Amino acid sequence: MTSIDFDVRTVPQRIAAWLKLKLHAVRRCTPAALFLRAAAALAALSAMVLALPLNSVDGFRVVAAAVIVFLPAAAVGVLPRSRWVTLYAMAVVGVWVVSSVGFGEPAGLGRVTLLAASLYVMHRAATFAAVLPTDAVVAPGVMGRWLRRTVATTAAGLTVGVGSLAVVRLLPEARSAVGPIVGSLVAVGLVALLVWLLMRRR
Repeated sequence: MTSIDFDVRTVPQRIAAWLKLKLHAVRRCTPAALFLRAAAALAALSAMVLALPLNSVDGFRVVAAAVIVFLPAAAVGVLPRSRWVTLYAMAVVGVWVVSSVGFGEPAGLGRVTLLAASLYVMHRAATFAAVLPTDAVVAPGVMGRWLRRTVATTAAGLTVGVGSLAVVRLLPEARSAVGPIVGSLVAVGLVALLVWLLMRRR
């Protein structure tokens, strides 16, 4: 018997052992860890549903798409430490771009706001769940502070973003090079801030 035959034959046993380990971890999961993972999964599902071209397809296709997206969204909560969270967020943005450009989906202010809030909550919940052991006992005050900070940060960010969009929409339309230049400077500043934060964490 070669090593390749041995590896192939042991695949079902390895899968069964992995599933058994995961089920054991689920049984030991505390309410705080379960809440964070469920919040990440629900936020991921809502973000993808909001990104889909809801106005361009019928209701049956929307329900079918939501059912198909359920497993990838649930994987965000099951695997918060993996790169799947980032890949899923990028997929949501890609679906939103296709919906807007390919299907002509209207980018309503309320819908964009909910989409941004869902992505932020997904990222924040997955980040906390990634560093919190599944069997960790967390004091209620910790989760309360996390919820308050999440709500406050989301509200502040959306207030600034939505307020800026509302002000821009009120401005008269005019051809100018100032807008692209200012937008480019803001983008560069955000990238520089992100790089600085990443280097600071190291």
